[in-house]
This record gives sequence, C-alpha cells and structure tokens, in this order.
Amino acid sequence: MSHGLRSRWAVMSAMAAVPAVVLVTACGNSTSPKATSTADTVGVNANAVVIERYSTGSDSGYEAEYSSYDGDYAEIYNESGELDDYREVMQYALPALHGQRVVDSATVYEYVVSNSASGLRVPSGHLTAAETRLIARRARNGHALGPLQSVAVMLDHLYIPGSYADSASWGGQQDGPSATLIAAGDATYGWKTVSVTSAVKSDYAAGHSLSSYRIRYSSSANGGEYYTDFGGNFYDDPGAAGGSFLVVWSH
Repeated sequence: MSHGLRSRWAVMSAMAAVPAVVLVTACGNSTSPKATSTADTVGVNANAVVIERYSTGSDSGYEAEYSSYDGDYAEIYNESGELDDYREVMQYALPALHGQRVVDSATVYEYVVSNSASGLRVPSGHLTAAETRLIARRARNGHALGPLQSVAVMLDHLYIPGSYADSASWGGQQDGPSATLIAAGDATYGWKTVSVTSAVKSDYAAGHSLSSYRIRYSSSANGGEYYTDFGGNFYDDPGAAGGSFLVVWSH
C-alpha cells in the first residue's frame, strides 16, 4: 500500500481519573445537571486503537496499531485509486454511580490540536517523536495542509462483546444513533463535546463495565486527505488536560 498509510495500533496511555472540577474548568462549563448530582471524570482506557480499512486495487483489508507510534486521530485518504479510512475506537471504565444510582447526564470530551484545514495549534518543538513522524508522512504525501473538511467527524456508541481491534469494531457493533463530534466546516481547535447520556444509561442498564465509542469521518473525502488529531497524550499541550474524558453526573 503506497504513501506509507499503514494503520498504527493506537493505544493511548492509561490515565488516572482527573478531578471533575479540573475538566469542567478547562471546558468552560461548571453547571451540574441537578443540584444533587455528583460528577465522576474518567480518562480513556489504555486499549484505544486506530483501525484502518484500506483498499488499493486488488489489495484490501483492515489493520490496527498502537497510537504510541504516531498518535490519536481520525483520517481519510482517497486519491489515485487508494482509499484509507482510519477510525479510532476507545473505551471508558464506567464509574460507580452515586446515591440512588440514577444517571443525570454524561458527556464525552475530546481536545482537537490539529486538522487538515488549519494545521497545528501547538509549536513543533512540543511534539513527541511519534507525532513528528506522522506530520512528516503527511508532508511527503503532499497533504500536510488541505482544504476545509466538508464532512463531519462522528462519534458512534458501540457494544464490543469480544474482539476489539478488528473489522467489526471499524464498521459494525454500533449500539444506537451516531452523534456529531465536529461539524462539517469546523476547523477550530480546543474542546469538542458530545452528550452520550442515553448511551451511558443503556450501558449501565445492560450491566456493562465499559462504555465504548468510535470516532470516524461521516463519509469518504474525494480527491484528497482529511484528518483531525486529538491531543493530551501525544502533544505537550497543557490546554489539552489529558485529551479524552467521559464525565458522568449521577445522584
């Protein structure tokens, strides 16, 4: 497969739970959904992966690799008969609920540090070696900085009963409707949030210990490359505050 676009097993470093007040302050939202609610903030599990579906003529298949190689992202490359669609699959450990064990709300937070329309937010000197490799690969392809992405970045709620980094996790195992994480045409950096209240409620009701999600582009970009990089674990960016969180309010 050309362009060096082999997918990379993507595992984000395990993160300890961060006090909710830290995350809420970073995201500019300090309002509890109920006066009696208590918030729990958990970081993404260490088994997050980026799974690629690739197709080049007669050669097609799926691959996945650790993000310790080159980062935490979603990406589409579609040009000259080659299609590569990278999707991140991640899980959060569900916290014990408070009081009457009622979920009031739940939100996923992702911090965008780079995209194909606007380039990098953080200085190059603050990148890890892994992210430097990723940027160099894109530059070689001639797509280091491209047009404003015309498709949205979506968040799917998944149910993963067994194998994790496989074709089913890339394109199946969806449990409920998708939500828009980044709207089409949005090239801004910083926190992006999605309400996942119904998804988290269904996970608790089903007795799941994990809440699972997939980040993907809503459709394939024709004639180019779109990407969005999420920060905190692979960028030395204090504003990222960890990069990926689930906040659950309960009473």
